[in-house]
Amino acid sequence: MSSERELAQSLSAGLAGASLFRWGWAALESDYQPPSLPLVTLTRLQANLEAVADMCEQDVNVEGQTTVETHAWDRGYEDARLLQDQVRAVVLGGTGWRLLAEQDAYDEVFRAWRISAQWSNFGPLVAS
Repeated sequence: MSSERELAQSLSAGLAGASLFRWGWAALESDYQPPSLPLVTLTRLQANLEAVADMCEQDVNVEGQTTVETHAWDRGYEDARLLQDQVRAVVLGGTGWRLLAEQDAYDEVFRAWRISAQWSNFGPLVAS
C-alpha cells in the first residue's frame, strides 16, 4: 500500500502534460481570477489510527486508515470527466488505494466542473 505522499508523487508523474497537479488546496490566482485549468488537487480528509492502535503490541509500526479526496477541474463537463478518468487510472494502477465515491458538481467560484473522488487506504500514516 502506498502512503499519501507516494500517491501524490504517482499523480504528479501520471498526469504530467495532462494537467496541473497540486498536493493541497488550490487558491485563487487573484481576487477575481480562478486557478488555471485543467487542475487536479489531492487533500487528506482523515487519518485514523484509533481503530487499529489498540490491536498492536508495543514497539510495532502501526498502520492506519487514511482517506483522501481528489478534485479534477475543467471548464467543460465532458473534459472534467475525462480528466477524472485519468486520475482514477493512476490511483487504481497499483497504488493500493480503493475508490469510495465520486461526485460531480459545477464550481461557480472556479467557473468549472469539479469531479471529486474519495479514496481509502490501509497503510502508513507517515511516509518513511
